[in-house]
Amino acid sequence: MVVLRLLGSWFLIAAMIAIVFDGTKSMGNPDHWVITSFADHWRNLHPGSFEALMIATESGLHPLVWDPLLLGIMALPGWLFTGGIGVLLFYLGRKRTRMNIYSN
Repeated sequence: MVVLRLLGSWFLIAAMIAIVFDGTKSMGNPDHWVITSFADHWRNLHPGSFEALMIATESGLHPLVWDPLLLGIMALPGWLFTGGIGVLLFYLGRKRTRMNIYSN
């Protein structure tokens, strides 16, 4: 469970980096807020792996899995996508309390 909380904290750190990235891009243009999708962040950081995932998904599963499903999920803002995964990992890795149930 410690591993899930560690991974969750890394994803939350990535979410903070993504929101700071969007915030600094927005400082240059005060008229509107810049929101970068997770897919755009991934394409900018490592385009080869993004294309490899696209090819593997379209050839291994089905082309419809890639275009409406995965691209729709990755169209979320980068901070929301990574933050959501981080919160989910924290929830899955939480310390569960043992509950004593007594019956008469």
